[in-house]
Amino acid sequence: MTASVKWWIAAVVFAAAFLFLSMQEGVYDFSVSLVPGHWHVLPRKVMATACFVIISFCVGRAAEHDRGRADWALPVLTGTIFSAFIEVAQHYYDRYLGVPIEPYRWNVIDVFTGTIGGLIAVWALAFTRRRGRREQRRHARPES
Repeated sequence: MTASVKWWIAAVVFAAAFLFLSMQEGVYDFSVSLVPGHWHVLPRKVMATACFVIISFCVGRAAEHDRGRADWALPVLTGTIFSAFIEVAQHYYDRYLGVPIEPYRWNVIDVFTGTIGGLIAVWALAFTRRRGRREQRRHARPES
């Protein structure tokens, strides 16, 4: 199995797990219990952003192995589109359950967390790539 396939599989597995978790009321209750008052939203947004970073990083790394070059747009689009997909799924799932529907401004903020996650993944990809190049150069130098 190639490295590219492993990264694509990781992206799909993480995406499925995060989609499942985003539909669980227990995750919401857990995040609310972390910080009291109006700040209970912050841990949820941080957790969501971290999930989008992981998925976007996996997709970016898989694309690097496929194409042999890095592209910043794919991880950012991955985070944004996956976040939007989750918002649509939550909307219809909440409607099915009869739960009050979240205001659209929060949907926009949630999709923006996906974009931020994609941008952080781009930074992480560049950081790991740079470190890898330094390691290769260090090992390529003849020892004195």
